[in-house]
Amino acid sequence: MRPFCYLRKKIGISCIMQRKVYDYSAYSYARKKQNAGRRRTRYETMRFIAVALICLLVGILLYTNLHKSSKITLSAKKYYAVEVGSFASEATALYFASTIKNRGGAGGVFYDGSYRVFASVYLSKDDAQSVTQKMLDSDLNGKMYVFEFKKTRIDFSDGKTLFLKELANSFTAFLEVLLAASLDYDMDSISGSEIMQMMDNALHDIEAYYEKLAKLVDDEAKDTALHKMQDFLLEQKTVAGQLKGGTIDGKDVKTACFDMLLVCEKLYSYYGSAE
Repeated sequence: MRPFCYLRKKIGISCIMQRKVYDYSAYSYARKKQNAGRRRTRYETMRFIAVALICLLVGILLYTNLHKSSKITLSAKKYYAVEVGSFASEATALYFASTIKNRGGAGGVFYDGSYRVFASVYLSKDDAQSVTQKMLDSDLNGKMYVFEFKKTRIDFSDGKTLFLKELANSFTAFLEVLLAASLDYDMDSISGSEIMQMMDNALHDIEAYYEKLAKLVDDEAKDTALHKMQDFLLEQKTVAGQLKGGTIDGKDVKTACFDMLLVCEKLYSYYGSAE
């Protein structure tokens, strides 16, 4: 016993305490090792998430560059026309339309289940109703017909949104300028030469649009929406060309208005159905 007690005194700590210190030290070491392992695991997890997010962002950027999208919205529109006849036969409608043109009307034909013949088109519902009533008072056949274009979205694969938005909205803008000019011409507040000058300016704008659009079509050869817009631009150019040079009268302006209305109707129908 004495050597053992002496040994305890010499060391200065009990065997029990020595075991506790050793156990505690061993426990602390194990905990530190375990915590270090946890920290490494948490770090690796966070690093994996960060790398995954970076890869996702890079993928989105690459996809966006390869598949740029321009979503153009055409506002809903209403235009008011004076209808003077409706026929089951296209030949009959075209014959009647020619007589309307000879009387100074547009003589436009539109098919929506039957072939309708129109004398004029107006921006204002009141103007269309007024003309219709005058026709009825003169024992002439006439009623108001509403051309309603629903809100339409066009998806282009190219990203030049501002230009394409301006281009898409130029069709109804041109139509509305024509309709206003037609009404002013009937009221003798604008001359035929002034209308021709307006059309010269319009043709210049249309050609500029077409030239810029042609470059986009070259870049996006498979974008059918862009190709179709070229076709509509050419039709718009044809309408403006009807009022360029020579002399014009009210019938010419009304005919151009109706032809431009049909271009807009086809544009809204094409992109609306594609949506």
